[in-house]
Amino acid sequence: MLKINQHTTTFSKALLTAGLLGGAAVATLGAGSAQAAWSPNTDGIITSCVFAPGGCTINDPSPVIVDKKLTLLDISNVGPLGVADTFTFAYQQTDMNYPWHVDLDFNPSVSTNGSIVYKIDIVGCLTSTDPNACSYPYQGPIFKGVELVSARDGGATVQKIYGTGWDGTNITGVIDILNLTNNVMDSGPASGTTLYVKDIWTASPGVTIDNINNNFAQVPGPLPILGIGAAFGFSRKLRKRIKGSGTAEMMTTFS
Repeated sequence: MLKINQHTTTFSKALLTAGLLGGAAVATLGAGSAQAAWSPNTDGIITSCVFAPGGCTINDPSPVIVDKKLTLLDISNVGPLGVADTFTFAYQQTDMNYPWHVDLDFNPSVSTNGSIVYKIDIVGCLTSTDPNACSYPYQGPIFKGVELVSARDGGATVQKIYGTGWDGTNITGVIDILNLTNNVMDSGPASGTTLYVKDIWTASPGVTIDNINNNFAQVPGPLPILGIGAAFGFSRKLRKRIKGSGTAEMMTTFS
């Protein structure tokens, strides 16, 4: 059974899984299927695709939730995933700090190396996509923070590189690099309306990764420059404290 001991962040996997199952959001796509790879939940704030024949291709129309658009850029190195492995894009209103979630969930856990590249844009609330889009809270003009969370065995690593561009191989204009080695969460600052993200994971036989969660926050409406700087400072302090922690409660264990 998976056990995660953490009190510094909200771990959203259980809530997202319940929403996906309750709304029948994940569709198993067979070879040659004409069904769209992205399967939205009925409330429009959770959408998911599966890594199966006909699913999760970079040519799929980019889904939009509230005021965010997600675009897959490179899934050539995702690895030998199956029909139960899902890539989920969701807005979680109960998470006031990082409401937007982009999660890769391995079912079962994987013991392979891989990477995935995608772009997330703030496009403004689109009522044509969701009539209630403009009524959701936490919308704003620019990103302000990124969080990386993962459940995995000791010895498996997860890294996120994010920046302002992508040249087809590497993230360019790198803003920050987040690393999960002996900790379960890392965070960093962000800015602008577009982020290019590359998740890289390593595991080996007997060492597994269960999921990788990417969480995003944005400035909720215009803020003074001082306020934005304070928010970035808090994120940096939190990241420094987490990276310096060697306590067992920040580790992910399996039993």
